[in-house]
Amino acid sequence: MVERPGAIFANFPKDHPIHQGHDFNRFWGDTDLVIVMSTRTPWYPPSKRPPNAIVVDIDEVPHRPYMAYQSHQADIYLEGDTTSVLTDLVNALDAVGLDESRLAERRARLTASHDELVCRRRAEQAVARKKSPIDPIWLCAALSEALPDDTIYLDEVTTHTNLLREHMTLNKPQCLFTRQGGLGQGLGLSLGLKLANPDRLVVTLIGDGAFLYNPVLQSFGAARDFKLPIMVVIFNNGKYAAMQNMHKRLYPDGTAVENNTYFGTFINGPDYLKVIEAFGGYGESVENPDDLVDALKRGYDANRNGRTVLLDVAISK
Repeated sequence: MVERPGAIFANFPKDHPIHQGHDFNRFWGDTDLVIVMSTRTPWYPPSKRPPNAIVVDIDEVPHRPYMAYQSHQADIYLEGDTTSVLTDLVNALDAVGLDESRLAERRARLTASHDELVCRRRAEQAVARKKSPIDPIWLCAALSEALPDDTIYLDEVTTHTNLLREHMTLNKPQCLFTRQGGLGQGLGLSLGLKLANPDRLVVTLIGDGAFLYNPVLQSFGAARDFKLPIMVVIFNNGKYAAMQNMHKRLYPDGTAVENNTYFGTFINGPDYLKVIEAFGGYGESVENPDDLVDALKRGYDANRNGRTVLLDVAISK
């Protein structure tokens, strides 16, 4: 089981031994069967599909009528409710009968690969924990360490989306969602998630650039007036990093790179703590990596007492 880094929700527990992370490239040439589930664009361009695999696409609407262009390059399409299709496939395989020795061998191989992935991830987190300013890898790991297992996260970080998927512990149902389309939706979506899950902690993970795209005052006012306390963690790198990275990627020899001048990229932001305080919430700035876990725990305690929380975390990149 490999999840796309940009998936709009988490759909498989990461502590399961067949979870193989978020990088399908290492399986690209050896895979003989690929089952794509509820994915609009499993790879791009569409012709760049696993070269030695039969591709099966399972989706309620494999070819979406509202998309002008869509090409999965699948060999087999199974259209219908994904859960029902998977259940029927399992029942059919049980009826046919499978070679238990081959299944055991494959489970052992995948378990070893999973354990190796977990060890590598923990080693990266241990290194990141010591870095100052705060490394975003350590911020992702600290969230999982400090907050409850059933926390619901809303991702609007853009630049660090891949790190979230790789370094956060996401094992419970409906524990991660993200917005589709442009920026500015995170706070409103988080309020909706809190309305639907009043007994669970809802945390908006958001870059400082994305935060300023949101209707911040209206969202904090709604959180206060309708008793929908959420927690907001700002990945504050002082810039629209995604915009700067696009400059570098599209124009590596351009004027911006040559002169180290990226117009519209760097953010001289407000005092974010005063914004949340204006609505009776709790705010805290964090710059020292050693303070991060305790700050998250204090924020969680304040949230449990009915206050919307904003943590402004200064990150290194």
